[in-house]
Amino acid sequence: MAHRLATILLLLLPSIVAAQSAYPNKPLRLIVTFTAGGTADLLGRITGQELGARLGQTVVIDNKAGAGGVLGADLAAKAAPDGYTLLLSNSAAHGSATAINKNLPYDAVRDFAHVSLICVMPQTFVVHKDFPATSLEGFINEAKRTPGKINFGTAGIGSMGHFAGELLKVSAGIDIRHIAYKGTAPANIDLIANRVQVMFQNGPEAQTHIRVGSIKLLAVTGEKRSPQFPDTPTFLEAGVAGFVTYTWYGLSAPRGTSAAIVATLNKHMNSLLNQPATHKRLTELGVEVRATPPDIFERFVASEVKKFQDVARRAKISAE
Repeated sequence: MAHRLATILLLLLPSIVAAQSAYPNKPLRLIVTFTAGGTADLLGRITGQELGARLGQTVVIDNKAGAGGVLGADLAAKAAPDGYTLLLSNSAAHGSATAINKNLPYDAVRDFAHVSLICVMPQTFVVHKDFPATSLEGFINEAKRTPGKINFGTAGIGSMGHFAGELLKVSAGIDIRHIAYKGTAPANIDLIANRVQVMFQNGPEAQTHIRVGSIKLLAVTGEKRSPQFPDTPTFLEAGVAGFVTYTWYGLSAPRGTSAAIVATLNKHMNSLLNQPATHKRLTELGVEVRATPPDIFERFVASEVKKFQDVARRAKISAE
C-alpha cells in the first residue's frame, strides 16, 4: 500500500511542481512614480486592473512619488526579478532624469526588462490669452524681437516642459527665460495671471483652460496632430524641423526577469491595449495608445535617453 502511494505521489509530482511554479500565483505590485489622482496614476490603475484580469491575479498600485520619478524607478530596479514587481516606466524617470542626474542610482536601459510601451502624450504649447502672437511662427518672431523678455514656466528643472522649452530655444534660435516651479499647478496659476507668458503642458492639464479661454494653444509637439486638438498644427507643420517631444508611459520589470515572464506580460499588455473599451478609456485621457514588442520598447527607451542627453548638452541643462 505504501509502495503504491509513493508511486502515485511520484507520478503527481511534476504537475504539483508545475502548479506551484505557474506564473503568476500571487498578487503583483505595479509601482507608479507619481502621486495618486494624476494622469500617470489613472493610466496605472486602468492598465493594472485589466492586466490583473488577464493574469488572474490582483495588480496592486503602489504610488512611490519623489525625485522626479527616480525614487520609484530605483525601487523597481532593485526589486527581485521574479515578475511580481512591475513599474509604470516613463519619460521622466527613463528620459529627462538620465540627462541631469549624474548620480542616478540605476541605468534606465540596462537595469530594466522593458516589457511594452503603453502610450505617448504630445504636449501643448500654450501662451497667456493676451499674448500678441496667435501662431507659433508669430511667437517665434515676437521672441526674436524681445530676446530674454518672455518667461516660460515649468514644473521644475529637468521636467518635460523644461526640456521642451530648451529644445525650442536651440531649434528656433530664440532666447526665452526659464522660470522653474515646484510642480505644474503653481506654474499654470502664474501663466493664467501672466507672470509667465508661455508653457508646455500635457493636453489633459491644459484642455480646460484652453476651452475657457484663459490660455491660447499655438501648437502641439507630436509627429502628427492630436485628436484632442485636430485644428492645431504640430511644430513640424509650423516649420520647426525635428521638434517632436512626448510624455510617455510603459510597463517595465527589473532586469533579470525571465524572457518567458516578459513574453507573458507583453502578450497580455498588447491584448488589453488593443481591446476597444480599454483603448477608448485611455484615449479619453488624451494619450495615443502604442503597444510594442519588448525589443522595440528597449530601443525606444535607449533612443529617449540619448535624445534627452543631447538636449541637455546643447542647452547646458543641469540640476541646479
